[in-house]
Amino acid sequence: MIRITLFIVACFAFCGSLRADTDDDTIQFLLKKSMVVVDGTIEASPMGVFNEDGVIDYVIKLTDAKSLVGGTVPLRISISASRFYESEKDELPLLKKGQRGIFFLVLKPNNTPVYRASDLWISIQPYSVPLERRILALTK
Repeated sequence: MIRITLFIVACFAFCGSLRADTDDDTIQFLLKKSMVVVDGTIEASPMGVFNEDGVIDYVIKLTDAKSLVGGTVPLRISISASRFYESEKDELPLLKKGQRGIFFLVLKPNNTPVYRASDLWISIQPYSVPLERRILALTK
């Protein structure tokens, strides 16, 4: 019986050592890809324009924008974001007027808008205090 108990304890200890050091891998990945991270509220539901088959480009206007990482930003900014899109089911619920989000962005100085989502899949996140705190902690 003691051998079985020791075996189970050893298995749990080994499995725990295989886990990543933190659960912040995704946030760290986004921070590496991004020049600016902004907390902001969507001013109006964005309209998308298809630029190629299966890809839609949005221009998203943010109000009350606050930079979490990467220097200051204007209170009102426009960002562009591309998404894969096949049907209305692919629309992000967050992309609606009045929704607050955290936006991981890159700067494209020669483009309009100047700010662009840094990742096609996960650079637009719903706002949450724990996410903001974690971003700030990881960038200190």
